[in-house]
Amino acid sequence: MISPPITEVYKLIAKQDYDWLDLLASGNKAPDATGKYTSILIQNADETPDGIRNNRSTLIRFRIEIQIFFKKGFSLNCQIKCNS
Repeated sequence: MISPPITEVYKLIAKQDYDWLDLLASGNKAPDATGKYTSILIQNADETPDGIRNNRSTLIRFRIEIQIFFKKGFSLNCQIKCNS
């Protein structure tokens, strides 16, 4: 059985075991609003059908939105190095 896209993204990020990440959450509510923790929120992005063919739902894509909330005083160098 195929897992929902939001579950797959959650698992991928959780596997990385980032030492700077305090909280990982999925859903519609930010996991921390106090600024005490660095957290990632994963949620489905709203997607409306394409409206083609008599305005019927013919295509729905899965999109995931990832938001990172940094704690106050966060000081990690966030540059990503890419190897070609």
